[in-house]
Amino acid sequence: MNARKLILIFCCIAIAMHTIACSSIVLKNQHSIFLAKNFDWTYGDGYLLKNIRGVQKRAFITGAGTPANWTSKYGSVTFTQNGKEMPYGGMNEKGLAIEMLWLDYTEYYINETTTYLNELEWIQYQLDNYATIDEVVENINTLSIRPIKGKIHFIVADANGQSIVIEHLGGKVRYEVKEANHCQAITNFDATTSAEWHTKNATATGNVANALYRYSLLQKDIVANNFSNNLTANTALDILDNVAIKKGNFKTYWTIVYDVLKKEIFFKTADTKNVKQLLLADLDFSSTTEAIDINTKMKDNIGSNLITYTEDMNTALVSISFKQLGLEQVDAAAISKSQFDFSSTADNSYTTNYITLKIIVTTVDSSKLGKIGIVIMDGEESFKKFLPFRDGFHQISAAGSSYTWVYYGLPKNNYAIAAVQDENNNKRPDFATEKYAFSNGKRLSGGSLPSFEDCKVVMQEGVNEVQLLLQSEK
Repeated sequence: MNARKLILIFCCIAIAMHTIACSSIVLKNQHSIFLAKNFDWTYGDGYLLKNIRGVQKRAFITGAGTPANWTSKYGSVTFTQNGKEMPYGGMNEKGLAIEMLWLDYTEYYINETTTYLNELEWIQYQLDNYATIDEVVENINTLSIRPIKGKIHFIVADANGQSIVIEHLGGKVRYEVKEANHCQAITNFDATTSAEWHTKNATATGNVANALYRYSLLQKDIVANNFSNNLTANTALDILDNVAIKKGNFKTYWTIVYDVLKKEIFFKTADTKNVKQLLLADLDFSSTTEAIDINTKMKDNIGSNLITYTEDMNTALVSISFKQLGLEQVDAAAISKSQFDFSSTADNSYTTNYITLKIIVTTVDSSKLGKIGIVIMDGEESFKKFLPFRDGFHQISAAGSSYTWVYYGLPKNNYAIAAVQDENNNKRPDFATEKYAFSNGKRLSGGSLPSFEDCKVVMQEGVNEVQLLLQSEK
């Protein structure tokens, strides 16, 4: 295919990629602490779960190494789409509350000698074991994350007034702690990038689909409101409503508020907008795991309406969610079973069908990368049209001369990978004048792309690494 025909296609890819969203805040004063989050996604099914104390657990096996083992010390309430033990967020009986948000350039440290768990089990592990952020930080490098799919960062609050954003960048754990009475916000860029953008663009206008703009709106609300005497769950709900995505298939499906001091949870959904309340003091964390559909039409206190959570309920939830995540080859029944009896094996349907692809982009002259786009393609037809496989398209403005982007949970197959530089900021590949790279070091010939066969990389189980060296035709 002639390279000129890729210009329109490439631009369309950039426009068509759906927004990755979610917004979270921690609001504090001398009397109250609230962690709150908008969950923005493509569908809104899920359960609120009551998780009990004293359960011996083992992490789901996602690759080589040793899965973590532990016994839950504290009971907790969590929200999940991916089944028992893999929540998106929750709060334990000590008031430790955690939520997660997407961060597309997350890179976890994967070492086969380090004991690990997956990205959502990490949330459950903290809730099972720790009461304070000091404990979380003290043990932050005890376990590594070997993910199933999610590239996420975490926001945590405790009853002492501390809060923290925890991120995995460049294979290292980074975190930002806020002390008592200091509020915190995060969306879908790292804490440093978000704060810098807000400082430079404090008066900017925009759309709530833009994660940096949402972050800026949250910071403005934090500054504009005097929380010294007037801070309630409704305050958090109102602030999150200002950054909610209210229309379309990709929208705000859940809004959750954790009252950390009173140990109460408030939530509403796009399907049932009335606010529900749950008091952890009403729950027995020494007996049966219980649940309620997050889209229940009940309102006010729902504590007496939880029912026994069964493996069949869990399997149905896992089956839908994993398909939404592009993990159709995973055996939902086996995953669900392992979430109840912790019996996963090394040759399970995830490890045999999905891999990790680590793409490292550098320049031939070690110059600053600047704006680049990375595309993963899975066949000749998609390669000819420069169309990415699912979420296999990534844009970033990289400050250094090397950049790593990782795709977790990629189906085991053959792929061609390309990277292009956009030095002139025209949002299109200019192969004649700007740097580019294809896997296997292939180049254009006579203005035409190399073939998929020339560029394809055969993926093996585990972690696969591809180096892309950007250079120009000049």
